[in-house]
Amino acid sequence: MEEKKNFADTELENEVGYFKEPTLRLKNAEMEVARCNEEGDMEKALHLAMQAILLKAIDRVDPRKTGEGDNDMTVTTIMAIAKAMIQRGDPKCVNYLQRALLINHELHGPDHDSNFPIHEGFGDFYMNLGDSRAFYKEKQTLKSKDASIGINAKKIENEYDDYKKAMEEYATAYEKIAGSGNKTIAFQSGGKLDSRMGNMFSKAAKVQSRQGNDKEAAIIYEKAIRCLENASKPNKAKLAQMYYELGVSYHKAKQYSNSINACKSAIAYVNGEKKEGEKDSQEPLLLLIKKQQAISFYDGNEVENAKAMFEELMALQRKEYGGSSIIVAETLKYLGDVHVALKDKPQAEKFYSRALHILKKRLGPTDQTVKQLEQYTKQLNLKE
Repeated sequence: MEEKKNFADTELENEVGYFKEPTLRLKNAEMEVARCNEEGDMEKALHLAMQAILLKAIDRVDPRKTGEGDNDMTVTTIMAIAKAMIQRGDPKCVNYLQRALLINHELHGPDHDSNFPIHEGFGDFYMNLGDSRAFYKEKQTLKSKDASIGINAKKIENEYDDYKKAMEEYATAYEKIAGSGNKTIAFQSGGKLDSRMGNMFSKAAKVQSRQGNDKEAAIIYEKAIRCLENASKPNKAKLAQMYYELGVSYHKAKQYSNSINACKSAIAYVNGEKKEGEKDSQEPLLLLIKKQQAISFYDGNEVENAKAMFEELMALQRKEYGGSSIIVAETLKYLGDVHVALKDKPQAEKFYSRALHILKKRLGPTDQTVKQLEQYTKQLNLKE
């Protein structure tokens, strides 16, 4: 049975060696900008305006009009258009990616490292396609609990097929820098750790995480971090985010000590980014990192450390969001759990009671979250 091709595959098959005149797409883009402005969709309008500007640029470097041959500027301009289209989810980006690849092969050959960002672009497209299928699947599941098992299985298969293609493109991108024959070790420990590959590895790690492959994701996040740290001027904010995501992946993989250490590194980078006099509580990422670290302490059976971290976290949250925030209520619930583990039921009851008070006030006494916490505390028999 012939394998059914998705939209991107069909586009690539039909468009090889062919590139449409940008004039028509420029006109369409400009019309869409006007429509989005009228509807108030400013984010989409911005992406479309960017695309329109780039289409004008490619018109200027079109060798059929300048009389000159293809050059690196042609590839750069086409790739800028492709990236803008990827950002706004336009599947026609594959036409531009394919054209960029064809021209670059003619200019530098198929194994040159300048092909790296093009294959990375293909990987981004397939990752977004997989995300779109996953989002659609989630919406359909919510709409119909009794949906056909066969249909759901087909959707999952397509979703993972897109993720598989994304990983294949990212591996090919890796090979363009690491050298021919290194594709198979792209996502294993070690190997080439060029600073240019940091963002690509971080996206590949996200693809693995979305498929539930948390151990594999952690390995790739480690590679992303090493690459980013090898840059001449490392992006500390980016590294803080990467270490946080690494900590989350290690926690999901039940490697709690590794998760705690990753969070410590993330905190160090966040603090390194702070301006003089700036408070910790003004950094939202820091609160997420400390929360993850506290949870990893708790799940790793380091209960006293978890208690200290949750208390520190709650103090920061109160300064940032106020004492009656739902976010604070969640931390109070965690502190209740910690005191149950410490066999201090009276203190646990106080924390649960404070959490419930906030939730009832903010969400109402009949809210599902309130009901679940009430049932949960009832099962703990805290009055005994």
